[in-house]
Amino acid sequence: MTSPDQSPEPAYAERVFRSPAGIAGGVLLLALAAWMGIDALVRGHGSTPWFALAGLLLAVPLVVAFTMRPAVFADDDRLRIRNPFRTILLPWA
Repeated sequence: MTSPDQSPEPAYAERVFRSPAGIAGGVLLLALAAWMGIDALVRGHGSTPWFALAGLLLAVPLVVAFTMRPAVFADDDRLRIRNPFRTILLPWA
């Protein structure tokens, strides 16, 4: 029999698993896009700055969604998988 101040099972915090290589690749891609995009915005002539801005507005959310957002969360009740397209919930039971 357990005492009232002890729970029968220990409660663990939610653990998050992410790919370190994916995050590093995403950061490098964002740095490269920022470097090239800012250079095209500053030095570009004619319609080049507008194309650079449009390219950045398209590329940055995609890079973040495919490299930094995916994760696997595990806790006592379930496993949650988050990818760019959907979130999947899997109960341990």
